Amino acid sequence: MIRNPLAAAAVVTMLALSVLLAGCGGGGDSSPAAPVATTSTVNGVAADGLLQGATACYDLNDNGACDLGEPTGPTDAAGKFSFEVATAEAGKHRVVVDVPATAIDKDTGAAVGTAFTLLSPATGSSTQAVFASPLTTLVQAHIDTTGATLTAASDFIQAQAGLSISPLADFNAAATAGNKQAGTVARLVVLTTQKQNAAVATVVGQTDISGSTVTAADLRKAVVQAVISALPGVAAAAADPTIANASGAALQTALNAAADAVVTQTGLTPATAAAAVGVARLPADTAVETPAAGATLTALRYTSADDWFVRTLEASAADNTPDASNKVRYYSVYKDSEPSNFSTNGVVRAWGTGIVRARAGDLHWNGSGWLACPLGTRSESTKRDAQGRSTYEFCLKREEGASTRSALDLAGKSIATVFQNTIRTFPGGANGVNFANWGPSDLGLFGSATFPAGSKLLYQTNTVIKSAFAYDVQPTNVVNAYTAAVAAGGDARGASPSCSQVTSANSSTFISPVATLEDLVARNPGRPCVFNRGTNADGMSLDPNEW
Repeated sequence: MIRNPLAAAAVVTMLALSVLLAGCGGGGDSSPAAPVATTSTVNGVAADGLLQGATACYDLNDNGACDLGEPTGPTDAAGKFSFEVATAEAGKHRVVVDVPATAIDKDTGAAVGTAFTLLSPATGSSTQAVFASPLTTLVQAHIDTTGATLTAASDFIQAQAGLSISPLADFNAAATAGNKQAGTVARLVVLTTQKQNAAVATVVGQTDISGSTVTAADLRKAVVQAVISALPGVAAAAADPTIANASGAALQTALNAAADAVVTQTGLTPATAAAAVGVARLPADTAVETPAAGATLTALRYTSADDWFVRTLEASAADNTPDASNKVRYYSVYKDSEPSNFSTNGVVRAWGTGIVRARAGDLHWNGSGWLACPLGTRSESTKRDAQGRSTYEFCLKREEGASTRSALDLAGKSIATVFQNTIRTFPGGANGVNFANWGPSDLGLFGSATFPAGSKLLYQTNTVIKSAFAYDVQPTNVVNAYTAAVAAGGDARGASPSCSQVTSANSSTFISPVATLEDLVARNPGRPCVFNRGTNADGMSLDPNEW
């Protein structure tokens, strides 16, 4: 092995010279071998609208940022950039585009005003042509969170955003309806991301639950995940005529209003953002244990022996033994003893799904039939990878998705203190129990007890990828309609049809359950009940007054 780079260069030069001399001395037509290329060119385009004055880089360490020493290139007036990368690295890493506040958006002709970052996933190809946009950024974020393949992540974002073209496609390439839609969604994603970042900016510099300080980069990742969860709302807003049919200043005004509305829908607050950042920083839960029966407690509320609620995910030793597909199984158990629900206090009821007992019979469509999830129904998930990631299928395909899990070691810690200072300070709630009320109402019941060795507090984040059509089968949710006689309408100005007898006080006596879709159609023919002009003082009652 040659360790001195100068010596290596000398040896290579001497070998090349000897080959050349041999060729000349032989009197033939041999030519020197063409040098082997050691670099490849990455060409790309960055766009929200086409972006000038941004900097693209090849993310060799896959940290989502442009670092010193990584190949870079500026974007021109057409949003184009290029740079050279080692051929051995081509196609293996994402491209990052840092867009400063001064970058010019070709669609508006103005500076973007607020800095943001675009990501484009690794292509896997040595000839790398890249399109970086807000949509490709979401694809990369989904890959990072779930471990999904590029194809699966692209399909997921396309479905969530309601796009007719791939989120990886250059929506500036053609003036089609699908491209215009993708461009509008992309612009709304950027505005929503910027506004959401501003709404939680105070979190930067705070200490999270992992004990680390929240950085702007940490916060951006949490915000992107919130935007992904809100994509259906983004898609609906982009399709609204006030946006879809607008242009120029009117379009920008409508987009800003829509972005404000989506930020409200995400529910991401400084508290939840800080929690998300902290959870992401905790060590991944990748412990490999000998298969044994066990359970995970996911919800607990306790007031007294006659008033409590609990939810667990349980598994037998056989369930916890991975099969040939590296999958394990588990089943959901809800239990309660709530005097408000039962005539006899202390009666314990158990069921398999649905936060309240009345929802235990809910049905969902799995592609071939309507199914319930009775107690004992097995769900399945893959064993977690080195990043704590897993995929799951819950309740006979009622829900499919991916999850990440991190763990906090509790061994030796005071149980009461963990409940008070760790669980109850975490924002939000799950499985019908707010974390602020999690556990027994009287923490003094724990006394000075501590958690035994091996105890862990698990933080799990689920990304729902597929959700089945389902319905609540409670009697209160049965579709009702007026009787056929009332629905028939009539002219009450000179007669007394059935519809004229209906008042706010007796209307329930004219309503009955709908048995079939045909029955629903028959009892909604669209024929009005006609009255004389009303006498209301506002003068808005029409003649005839139709109901």
